Amino acid sequence: MKTQSPLLEPIWRAQEADIAGSPLQDFCQRFTKFERAPRTKEEYERLWRWSLGEVEEFWESVWRFSEVIGSMGSKPFIDKGAELIATRFFPRAKLNFAENLLRGNDEQIILSSWVEQGVALRLTRAELRRKVEACARILLRYGVASGDRVAGVLPNNVEAVIAMLGCTAIGGVWTSASPDFGAESLYDRFSQTKPKVLLIAESYSYNDKSFSRGAEMEKLAKSLDSLKYVFTLASSASPRKKREMENDRGKRLPLLCFADTLLQEELAASARSEVFRYPQLPFDHPLCILYSSGTTGVPKCIVHRAGAVLLQHSLEHRLHCDVRNDDRIFFFTTCGWMMWNWLTSSLFSGARVVLYDGAPLFDEGRRLWQIAEEEKLTHFGAAAKYYAALEKSGLKPREQFDTTSLRAAISTGSPLAPESFDFITHSLSSSSLFPSSISGGSDLCGCFVMGCPSMPVYRGEISVPVLGMAVQVVDEEARPLFDSMGELVCAQAFPTMPLKFFGDDEKKSLYRKAYFQRFSKNTRSLWHQGDYAEQNSLTGGITMHGRSDATLNVGGVRMGTAEIYRQVESIKEVSEAVAIEHKELADKNFADTRILLFVRLVEGLVLDEVLREKITKRLRKNCSPRHVPSRIFQVSDIPRTRSGKITEIAIRDYVAGKPIGNLHALANPQALDAFRSLVLAEQEGG
Repeated sequence: MKTQSPLLEPIWRAQEADIAGSPLQDFCQRFTKFERAPRTKEEYERLWRWSLGEVEEFWESVWRFSEVIGSMGSKPFIDKGAELIATRFFPRAKLNFAENLLRGNDEQIILSSWVEQGVALRLTRAELRRKVEACARILLRYGVASGDRVAGVLPNNVEAVIAMLGCTAIGGVWTSASPDFGAESLYDRFSQTKPKVLLIAESYSYNDKSFSRGAEMEKLAKSLDSLKYVFTLASSASPRKKREMENDRGKRLPLLCFADTLLQEELAASARSEVFRYPQLPFDHPLCILYSSGTTGVPKCIVHRAGAVLLQHSLEHRLHCDVRNDDRIFFFTTCGWMMWNWLTSSLFSGARVVLYDGAPLFDEGRRLWQIAEEEKLTHFGAAAKYYAALEKSGLKPREQFDTTSLRAAISTGSPLAPESFDFITHSLSSSSLFPSSISGGSDLCGCFVMGCPSMPVYRGEISVPVLGMAVQVVDEEARPLFDSMGELVCAQAFPTMPLKFFGDDEKKSLYRKAYFQRFSKNTRSLWHQGDYAEQNSLTGGITMHGRSDATLNVGGVRMGTAEIYRQVESIKEVSEAVAIEHKELADKNFADTRILLFVRLVEGLVLDEVLREKITKRLRKNCSPRHVPSRIFQVSDIPRTRSGKITEIAIRDYVAGKPIGNLHALANPQALDAFRSLVLAEQEGG
């Protein structure tokens, strides 16, 4: 189905003075034949096609531009033919991920940590490096070797960054989750990846409330047979002596106070120690393990390569997000979402990373903008849902806070509605603000499509495919599509393709099934991302329409759920919405497919016929009659994954009476019951 093209007048254009000082301009002048950053669709396409056609030259240029500490080797790329999964980049390169993130001016403040009550801590590069090296020595002392997994269930704070960098500094493999995860959900992840060491937070705060996690963390630790040690991020009031716990098989597990005892002792001792030596590891050395949502079964354990993440994030931060040395970048995230990895790696670009642990709309939405003002943020990032919620709250940061230092607002997690583009452009800052919508996933620990700081931004669109990423929108037969919705694919190998799924067989069967099965009958190998998208032939921009496995198919017409959410959530009474496809037995021989819409309203409101009609008219007028739901229900909560994403597939299957593969993967599985009850009651009532 062809959708309406956006207005061809951009909502934002880069100023020539800003382009002249951008990393993208520097890259083009020094490392390409194009001499300047692209200003038009045609100029960008030439640069992008060069990055795909001259693969070795392009990635070698990214390495040199990024000034990687390490040795590149003689050949940056090996082509294994049509088999994308076998392609290797920089097979002879050696580097250390943590060493690269910690390079630079010792006196520069590079890490700020905030909580709901205010600023918690700021560290210079020298201070962070000392703590990271102390953490690395501790892990070595307790038997962590290269390739061993270290797991963290931690708030988004300084200690989490120290632990991650300390682990990767010695070649350990980092894997993390947020402390609001339940013990069973954590077990589903860590029982597969078998960490040797577990770092835990015994409590966390959210929305001015404290939550104890000691019992859940003890339950988790006892269940993991691979564990040798448990470290707790103890407060100063916690016992400083060593404690022990017994796991489910009778093995004694030392419980050690990491932050207050071990780290301080090691910092004192390290002043008298030899200089820490960062081991130089292969480009493909495993760096971290991320997890799929796990709503259709136990989560997939996605292993990412150290060199690939370093280079890919450098490219994304500098060339696509315009991150420069001494910039200050913030993204609202937890340690259970890949955006935490993406945020922390911006240290490599010389930026100050600003962390926040708490509720995004704390203090009626003002806390994050107080942070933006005090830290003089240049880049502010959050999920698309945050911008929509902020707009509905009525807060206009530019009117209450000094946000003139802000240059870019980044959005991901779900499609950014066109109205949110307007809000970002007009309400966040009085300066010219680059609205940068991005899309990728944990699968690649990065992005397929992003903004470009020298290119115009069109309302509702992500501006460009990422350099080096052969992104296409294709139909069911893998034929390229423009101006119509189709599947987002990648036609060439890229460095951040996962190294493997942890625990997969030697043939990588689960890996192949996850990304290559969808178009396996076609002659060419295509990475299938599972997103429904559309590319505008006039602007080159990409509009995301949601997950393709959650796409609505009514009367033979496929529709992206993002179209419906955009219209419904623009109604002031609606806080959030979710739409599913549902098969209803129209008679004994025919099952009719219909759309069911569930809405969470502003607190205190009740769904009545007037509001139902308002929603229906909006969808009929601005989308089509096919987008109008057969039924609209009010719910008090909407099921979502632990990383905060609405899980349409779980709702659809639960309403249909199908088993849910893994309820532990949901943050609020109890919310599902109301959905099925409403539909059953509606069917019984005729």
